[in-house]
Amino acid sequence: MQELIEEQLRLRSRVRLEDAHSSYRICAGVDVSYRGDTAVAACVLWDMGAAREVATVYHRTTVDFPYIPGFLSYRELPAMRGCIRKVRDRVDVFLIDGNGILHPRGMGIASHLGVVEDVPTIGVAKNLLMGEYRMPRAWGVAEPIRAGDSMVGYAYLSSRRSRKPIFISPGHMVSMETALEIVRRVCVHRIPEPIRLAHMRSGDAARSL
Repeated sequence: MQELIEEQLRLRSRVRLEDAHSSYRICAGVDVSYRGDTAVAACVLWDMGAAREVATVYHRTTVDFPYIPGFLSYRELPAMRGCIRKVRDRVDVFLIDGNGILHPRGMGIASHLGVVEDVPTIGVAKNLLMGEYRMPRAWGVAEPIRAGDSMVGYAYLSSRRSRKPIFISPGHMVSMETALEIVRRVCVHRIPEPIRLAHMRSGDAARSL
């Protein structure tokens, strides 16, 4: 575990929080589901202008790392990387089910994936891993999440039907403000639509094995 912590800290120094693009049209949601010791990743490409799905790709791998909070990337990265390599030239930014810099060592799965694949990424988590925030007062409102003196993301109330915020943080090659704006553009339900669809697609694929 100490070797993995040291690797995360080394990778953290390569994270960039400046925007790679001046505009974004195609984003992609990525999620992983499991059947036994098999992981199935789905990557759903989403046209933000037309507000529609344009493609879905899959990648399947064998799981050889347990679930350990703070080390999710070592479990899910192989399947996610397989998906991303199939579509990276078509996608402006990837939305990952997990955290970016909102992580004890600043290296959540979205940041880890962005650095090793050299692609823009945003982390969107359903549960808070660390930090403190003030509960958003209304739908559509985002409040900063702070860890000590640093801002590490946003708590965003994304749906009129839910009182639970989602937790947004830049992963790599995306600024804090752009991460929030992109997620706002693709939220139909509580979970951003590309990630919600990727969760459904990967789950269906895993169950069909």
